[in-house]
Amino acid sequence: MRGLRLLVVALVIAAGPVLAGPLEDGIQAYVGQDYATAQRLFRPLATKGDANAQFSLGFMYANGRGVPKDDQQAVSWYRKAADQGNADAQYNLGVMYANGRGVPKDDQQAVFWYRKAADQGNVDAQYNLGGMYANGQGVPKDGQQAVFWFHKAADQGDSIAQYNLGVMYENGQGVLQDDQQALSWYRKAADQGNADAQYNLGVMYAKGRGVPKDDQQAVFWYRKAADQGAADAQSNLGGMYAKGRGVPKDDQQALSWYRKAADQGNAGAQYNLGVMYANGQAVPKDDQQAVFWYRKAADQGKALAQYNLGLVYANGQGVPKDDQQAYFWWLLASVGSDADAVKNRDIVEKRLTPQQRADAQAQARHWKAS
Repeated sequence: MRGLRLLVVALVIAAGPVLAGPLEDGIQAYVGQDYATAQRLFRPLATKGDANAQFSLGFMYANGRGVPKDDQQAVSWYRKAADQGNADAQYNLGVMYANGRGVPKDDQQAVFWYRKAADQGNVDAQYNLGGMYANGQGVPKDGQQAVFWFHKAADQGDSIAQYNLGVMYENGQGVLQDDQQALSWYRKAADQGNADAQYNLGVMYAKGRGVPKDDQQAVFWYRKAADQGAADAQSNLGGMYAKGRGVPKDDQQALSWYRKAADQGNAGAQYNLGVMYANGQAVPKDDQQAVFWYRKAADQGKALAQYNLGLVYANGQGVPKDDQQAYFWWLLASVGSDADAVKNRDIVEKRLTPQQRADAQAQARHWKAS
């Protein structure tokens, strides 16, 4: 969910052309970071009932600018402005209820105030209201209402709402499943630099969903997202280089992108990095490094990495040979009914003592429960 509406943005919109007067002088003081002067100018106006000044004081108390930070005072001033119909104050009051700041956390009150602001066209409130319906917070979960409010925000150019609409069309949540509509909304968000949308657009091109399959376009969009640090995009871009899809095959580039994603905790990239060390692709063969990366991915539940860890323990590659550990990792990998994992698990089980078998099974139960 989105946080507090920024004071400068809201006030500049509310004030329109800058005229002479205390409110406008307060805005200029705030912009110049002279917060003491800003609050001194806003306070008399707020006390007399000026909604913009009340909103401004609320924001300053919420952020401790020119006054000691005080969420209860922030809520008090936001409420005064909100009761006069100030949309930004209504939205910020919703945020305070959603986060339990200055008031007990209350999702229903958050929805109430978001709706007040959203009905006046406040894009942040429309986005948050969509999120409340999507997640069933303060209202019954309702995909159609989520789509309705995300659409309102998306039509105002909100890139995250556009991305969320794409997800809902792709998955048929609250709307009929429609890959072309998903693609359209992803593209709108991606063109604004939204990394998640860029990644999903890459996936759509890679799989030919809503568009003809086009690996070069997939690479283009994966790279856009990867350059912003999106781990899934970095991993997929590594895969495109590894397979020569949309780009010339290049193990060095594959390794580089896998490593970027692996360092962020992407399990698929960690597994693939382990494979490259095991096979000596673009790096000297290094079984210990292979084990290191397999374990990172296996600890996140990556079944292929768990299977490979079983192999390295059974064969003593990069680790001392250990049938009990091989059995443990194949126990985990076999949960998904992987035929090779089941076969190897059953073979190595016969080489264990009853105590070793019981210990490995207890280790597996503990791992699954953690």
